[in-house]
Amino acid sequence: MHLFGVPDPSNRDSIAEATLRQWSAEPGITWHGRTDKVAQVWQEHHVALLLSYYREGLPRTLLEAAAAGRPIVTTDAVGIRELVRNGKEGILVPLRDVDAAARALVELAGDRALRARLGAQAHARIEQRFTETAVKQAVGQLYRSMLAS
Repeated sequence: MHLFGVPDPSNRDSIAEATLRQWSAEPGITWHGRTDKVAQVWQEHHVALLLSYYREGLPRTLLEAAAAGRPIVTTDAVGIRELVRNGKEGILVPLRDVDAAARALVELAGDRALRARLGAQAHARIEQRFTETAVKQAVGQLYRSMLAS
């Protein structure tokens, strides 16, 4: 498991750097800290995992993972469901259910075809709803509908 990012001192629920370093000392876990090479991260990894449990909207990292064609394991939360539909672009797990997330990772680790299917659908979802062109069209349609009423 590869962990990226740094603690947010303004967030009391952020994982402390000491904890991240402790986890990274365990076999199979590497904490990389902050990175500017997001595209490279997604090229080198097979699955995106983000277990957010507070309302943060749609995290950019999930958009980037989907754009790279990676399946996503994430929490069933507002905002996230705009991108990830359970069984389509990834696997949604209940908030704070680490065991469900672990089962989802094990399922994806053992099924290359499932990873490929969910990743392809995640990429297609980006193309359909989250490109600059798609967003412009959606906003334009919203304004046209408001003017018509």
